[in-house]
Amino acid sequence: MFSRYYNSRKNIILTFRDMIDECPKELLPELLLLNNSLADGGNPVTAIEQFAERLDHPWAFDFATYIASGLEGETEDIQSPLNRLTNEMFVQQDEKEERDSEIYSIWISLLVVIAICVCLIPYNQSLLKDSYRLYFYTPDGQAILALAVTVWCFSILLAFIWGRRYR
Repeated sequence: MFSRYYNSRKNIILTFRDMIDECPKELLPELLLLNNSLADGGNPVTAIEQFAERLDHPWAFDFATYIASGLEGETEDIQSPLNRLTNEMFVQQDEKEERDSEIYSIWISLLVVIAICVCLIPYNQSLLKDSYRLYFYTPDGQAILALAVTVWCFSILLAFIWGRRYR
């Protein structure tokens, strides 16, 4: 959002003031606090760094670095680094949305497999009376059934863990 308002002929501090009208409501309190910190005559670089710390986001620290270099005069034009940062943020957001949609489809697939197992196994057992006796009343059948249930439960558990990890 900052790169939309900023250009190399504009004051960085004034740019933050211009952003207030279109600022998302989640970020507005932090932006207002930043504007107040910048207006009180203190060190603007410190105010920008504190802003990044309050946001506690990796991109916020990169943003603060670019803004601080512009404020300190290290970089004459911070527009191109800010545009690059904005592009990287959009690419990362697209990748996250794609990953979330993949995880969502995996969850649906997992629920379908669970439903099939829960519904079709009893139906199969009702059709094949001998298989019921072989699986539940013989030691070999019970061992195979125990192994199958263990693998099934372990697979579902790993799927849940994997889904939580990459969400």
